Amino acid sequence: MIKAKYSISTVLLVIVFLISGCSQGKKNENANEQVESEMSHEEGHSMAEEQAEHEHAAGEGHHDEGSMEMSGNESMNWKPGSGNDYTITKDFHFIVGGMESISPKVIQNESGDNLLQLTVDGSSTAFVFHQTYGNVGMAAMINVRQFEGTLKLIHHAKNANNHEFVSIKGKNMKLGRMVDGNEKVFDEGSFDTANDWINLRVSAAGTHYKGYIGNETVTHGHGDKMPDGYAGILLEGSGTVLIKSIETVALEDE
Repeated sequence: MIKAKYSISTVLLVIVFLISGCSQGKKNENANEQVESEMSHEEGHSMAEEQAEHEHAAGEGHHDEGSMEMSGNESMNWKPGSGNDYTITKDFHFIVGGMESISPKVIQNESGDNLLQLTVDGSSTAFVFHQTYGNVGMAAMINVRQFEGTLKLIHHAKNANNHEFVSIKGKNMKLGRMVDGNEKVFDEGSFDTANDWINLRVSAAGTHYKGYIGNETVTHGHGDKMPDGYAGILLEGSGTVLIKSIETVALEDE
């Protein structure tokens, strides 16, 4: 079930991406200070989690069938649903692989938060939102401690062989695109985090592309602007992946 309303979290996401201009480079301390006042990376909270906590305290934001907050057509905050009839195909479709490749299941953590648990069988699998995006910022709160392989946030995707991405494998991040099955890497970097939960983020604004862990810019590159496409997650490996939330937001050209 999809519910629409303005989300503080997605507004913050807009601010983060817009202030992260190309001239700021990979270590924009001023932008980090501004964002850190709104979100504590050390505590492992995403912008979506903070908004959900405020809504819960106010007696709002409990969605048995799933949670997807939207502000017009500009931004979206997705969380897994808990209804018995909930299936991720309500919100996503597969461009490679299928349900049998990831065995999706909604579980709860000790705090009662819904988590999408994926048991990946080693094959390549990608699921994307039904709508397409142009310039886009994307953030996913994920746990890959028990996953061996590559996780990508993909955008401007036509299929598994044509998309743009930020990917992580272990402590390594790549930023780039796939064109007819050929990978082009814009930038590559390493990161470190002591948290089980990672806030993986990417922005594509015009010809500017950036990959983040939390508020830290890890990769930054440039490429031609691609036609609108789907956004979602691609998995190549085996093990268990947990997803707490996914956010998208429309961006302006940089």
